[in-house]
Amino acid sequence: MSSAAIVRLHDLTKRIGGKTIIDRISLDVNPGEVFGFLGPNGSGKTTTIRMIVGLMSLSGGDIHIGGNSVRTSFSKAVSQVGAIVENPEMYKFLTGYQNLVHFARMSGVSRERIDEVVELVGLTERIHDKVRSYSLGMRQRLGVAQAVMHRPRLLVLDEPTNGLDPAGIRELRDYLRKLAREEGTSVFVSSHLLSEMELMCDRVAILQKGKIIDIRSLRQENGEGSDVRVAGEVLFEVDRPDAALAALEGLGAGRAFEGGVTVSADRETTAAVNRKLVKAGIEVYGIRMKTKSLEDQFLEVTGSDGHA
Repeated sequence: MSSAAIVRLHDLTKRIGGKTIIDRISLDVNPGEVFGFLGPNGSGKTTTIRMIVGLMSLSGGDIHIGGNSVRTSFSKAVSQVGAIVENPEMYKFLTGYQNLVHFARMSGVSRERIDEVVELVGLTERIHDKVRSYSLGMRQRLGVAQAVMHRPRLLVLDEPTNGLDPAGIRELRDYLRKLAREEGTSVFVSSHLLSEMELMCDRVAILQKGKIIDIRSLRQENGEGSDVRVAGEVLFEVDRPDAALAALEGLGAGRAFEGGVTVSADRETTAAVNRKLVKAGIEVYGIRMKTKSLEDQFLEVTGSDGHA
């Protein structure tokens, strides 16, 4: 694992009543990364999250947050964490701003920082309204503002999109990616909405029966630092598919079909394939990326038709 990781889970184990709920899982979360945690119901996602935020003891292994062990330096470790484990609880008879001031007094946060997080989560226009008038999406955003006021290195969210309408889900996703990008905060998030996780996360870990069965990247950085999809099956529409397949020997070409060939390729390989086809005198009419959805990948590795 990376020594620069904000969070490191090493052989993390949880046993309850003689039953192993979490079985020696290990993973790392990097600075400014949105990391998704997926698994069927009962796989141990919430148990893992509760151990990360200090709400449940560890039976074995360890968790390091910012280099501090939860076992031996608990206060230092959890002081670097902001979390919403369930729906955020607010004083509904107070304004959003009054709620944040109340929490700020407990953690020594300045008024300037309150204003920063209000702007960050897009609540400037409504922050002085009573929380009881907020939509569920606005309350979630206020909860995120509260959780990041003390500039945690890690934000942990368990099913943050529960109860949100599509517009609220999109807003929350955009603010979490903005938080990771602008403040460098690492976000560790679980959700059963696989399509949302695909749009939100840089990497995901898939948990099944208390064990991590896969960790995969959903994005990679291009030269300008913006997100692009990682490798997948690329379809080249060409005039002579069989000749194209022969010309691409050694470049991972899969099969020829009527009107084209498929290649397993990332961005760089796609460019190299295109150059080789043109050099071979083959007409290229189109290039299309064909990737499996996160839902397809999830069902493939879990062998399940359940939900994450």
